[in-house]
Amino acid sequence: MALRLDAGGGALSAAAAPAGITGAAASADMSSAAAVLELEKDAFQLLNVLRAEKGLHALKWNNDIAKVARLHSQNMASYKFFSHKGVDGLMVDARADKLGLSSWRAIGENIAYMRGFQNPVETAVEKWMLSTSHRQNVLNTQWIESAVGVAITGDGTYYFTQVFLTRK
Repeated sequence: MALRLDAGGGALSAAAAPAGITGAAASADMSSAAAVLELEKDAFQLLNVLRAEKGLHALKWNNDIAKVARLHSQNMASYKFFSHKGVDGLMVDARADKLGLSSWRAIGENIAYMRGFQNPVETAVEKWMLSTSHRQNVLNTQWIESAVGVAITGDGTYYFTQVFLTRK
């Protein structure tokens, strides 16, 4: 498995030998909206379980934040790049503002991509928790709302984006 972090410690990628898809979406077409939504919710729930184990409040899912996260994952998948900076040059704060989500006091983002893992949700979350900067985002007590966006390419590459937000 290969692991890559960006210079700021906020981006994570992993690759392993090809494996079959298992878990919640095993029988579904992985590119279907319902299967992707299920992966997003599974990742979000797993992250909240980890927060609960540390005695932290659960993050609240927000559909507007999910749009920001999902759009970034879809753009990374469509344009075959991996970065916090979008193809339009925007970072998460500007992407949120552009989508009408501008009443925030603090905003953060974790991203990951991988191919060939049997359970990409568990792998993404596990790798985030093994990285100091990702773990700090996941366990930060300032975050109130969050969401995860997932995109999957035809070759089975998964792109994950989690956006964290605290309102003004």
